[in-house]
Amino acid sequence: MRLSATVMAHPERRDDVADLLDLLDRPLEVYWDPHGPPSGKADRVWSVAREVWLRHDPAADWHALIQDDAVPSLDLLASLEKALERVPAPAIVSPYLGQGVRVPRRWEQAARTADARGASWIRSDRVLWGVCLIAPVSLIPHMVEWCDRKA
Repeated sequence: MRLSATVMAHPERRDDVADLLDLLDRPLEVYWDPHGPPSGKADRVWSVAREVWLRHDPAADWHALIQDDAVPSLDLLASLEKALERVPAPAIVSPYLGQGVRVPRRWEQAARTADARGASWIRSDRVLWGVCLIAPVSLIPHMVEWCDRKA
């Protein structure tokens, strides 16, 4: 199982990116948002994310988009490679669910249900959080094409 990854970053968070790169278990490419001050506008966010997805290693099985504000666990990428071996079907994987007041109650309930059942995965028909997203490399061209039509 081979995972490639790229950090999606904004120049205003250069210090955060340096800290993130120091914590990761291998060197990664960083794609810097070239569009000026952060805006939060969806079309602009997609234009930067799109570039990150297109930077996947074609020889990899999976590619991860990691946001510049992620706080990774030890050995994150190596651990993700092991976890991805157990993904039950081609899927977009979000290794971070989120917590706190901004997390919808249904996510919190899904996490509690999974914990009670001893489950390792929560299935959803939508992306649950964007701090880190992982896609099978084989799906990336189709995903980018679909998202381009929606943007």
